[in-house]
Amino acid sequence: MSRLIEYDSVKLKLRLNDDTLKEEISLYIQEVDDLVNNRVRNKLGTVDFNGDQIDLPLTVEGEPPIDEELKSIATDAVIGKFRLQNSEKPLIWDTAMKNLDNYLDRRFGYTRDTAFRQKPQASVTPTVGTPLTIVTLSGEKWGKNTALTFQFGEANARSTALFNGQTVETIPVLVVTDENGRFENVTFEIPRTATVNITSIINITDGRQSKQIKFTTIPFTKTFELDGVLA
Repeated sequence: MSRLIEYDSVKLKLRLNDDTLKEEISLYIQEVDDLVNNRVRNKLGTVDFNGDQIDLPLTVEGEPPIDEELKSIATDAVIGKFRLQNSEKPLIWDTAMKNLDNYLDRRFGYTRDTAFRQKPQASVTPTVGTPLTIVTLSGEKWGKNTALTFQFGEANARSTALFNGQTVETIPVLVVTDENGRFENVTFEIPRTATVNITSIINITDGRQSKQIKFTTIPFTKTFELDGVLA
């Protein structure tokens, strides 16, 4: 499981040739890791908008995940702490702390008295295709271990039926997000009699939040044989 600060990254930035200071630096890494996670906890609380526990310490695989910017700030904080302890020069440390505060505000917003809320994401592959195209859906930042509902309908239409009113089922039929609020490899087939030259809406919801994505159906470009019948 990938963590926030890597010893080798700190060693490289400090231009150390050996591991003589590894024990000392490892202590600073732990202190900064705890500090960052405490700042995140103070910012986000313990439960998010979906009622899910916000797990700490942060990891690359978890939600919210560690990104490269936060890793860089945390690494700079370790270097700043090392310099502060050994030369009493606070500039790098102070700059890292200021960057951390700015980062938390930019990424998570001002969350005081409001549960942390991530915007659910979803994608469709491909986004354009003919009837009989197999479409794959995936997403992240949904409620954890939560069943999702997929509704299909033409853009700007009231009906939730896609493709000439035909029922479209996903495979698997029951889609449940994982422990990090993600899903992948959910597929469905565009019906062979689907209306072409239209853009349809795929609406995904977990009961609390929703996301809409689009798929455009286009006509076949050449004659082909379908179930023994020329189309």
